[in-house]
Amino acid sequence: MIGTFTANRWQALTYGVGIWFFLVLAWPTILVTILGFLPYLWIKPLLVLLTFLNPAELVRLFTIIQMGGGSILGPEYYQWVQWVKQPSGIPLFLAVCLIWIAACLGLAISEWESRRYRA
Repeated sequence: MIGTFTANRWQALTYGVGIWFFLVLAWPTILVTILGFLPYLWIKPLLVLLTFLNPAELVRLFTIIQMGGGSILGPEYYQWVQWVKQPSGIPLFLAVCLIWIAACLGLAISEWESRRYRA
């Protein structure tokens, strides 16, 4: 998807590494920092929203819970652990992943099509 918004492969590689760094390595630190400034009642809903907005974080949490380490996530994630452990947890997770894939493909296809008509 990144390649559709760049002029060449080097730009796509550079942007891809930058986005990967932000979403995988810097995300937990930024998340804890942002949530530390918010009122307590806002933390849980914002945590859910931000987790669904970052597919790398969603996969990380799902993997940790499936491997039996859900207790290390803390009380904010208790409902996540219950959600993943229920019988519909894996199909729901796969559905969310497919939605992410479809959204990225749709965005890339629409960008390619709009470039075709602009040129």
